Amino acid sequence: MLCSLLQHHDEEVRLEAAWALQRFKAEAVEVTSALRKFIRADGGGRDQNCAAYALFKLTGDAPPALRVFRHNLISPTGEKPYERHLCKWHSLWMLGELGEKATAAAEDIRALTKGVSCPEWKKHLDDSRAVKLGNRAMFSLFCVTRDAAPALAMYCHQLRCRDDWIRESGVTWLGMLGSDAEGALPQLRQALRDPYSSARHEAYRAIRRIQAGPEDE
Repeated sequence: MLCSLLQHHDEEVRLEAAWALQRFKAEAVEVTSALRKFIRADGGGRDQNCAAYALFKLTGDAPPALRVFRHNLISPTGEKPYERHLCKWHSLWMLGELGEKATAAAEDIRALTKGVSCPEWKKHLDDSRAVKLGNRAMFSLFCVTRDAAPALAMYCHQLRCRDDWIRESGVTWLGMLGSDAEGALPQLRQALRDPYSSARHEAYRAIRRIQAGPEDE
């Protein structure tokens, strides 16, 4: 049933079906065959990302997934700017999930951090999509390279921004770094007194996550 939904005319249905197929390890041969037939060499959108990721989870074969994610990152699909932005964001997320197996895409990811990396990110305060994409790209770059220094620098700078949502975002992403963001604890403790309640709440959550033991993360 799910395999047949990969041919559905609605992209969201194809996306959900592809994402669900990664759970069917008992039927791996049939499922992986369907996924390989569905995945196109030219990328194609978020449904292709989900199918490639499902194939990776079932087989451990990273190259097909890496090829699709990189294509959709560089040449995202979508008629509207928001749709292309969403495709890029989704591709960055998937590349981060591959971790060190996505090393070949590190420079592609890094290119999307330059618009919001210190100190240039201040030029993009009026473009929320650029900031959000840059934050996601920086975290994915960390997942791939395991070098936390660039992410720490950028997220900590955002804690001093005048825009409430950017301070909240910086705090949230610092928490995502886990114990690798231990050096940011002094700034996060200061953020507990932030005038914006959501930033204070996220600072508390980030501190707990950073200080959690490996078994709790």
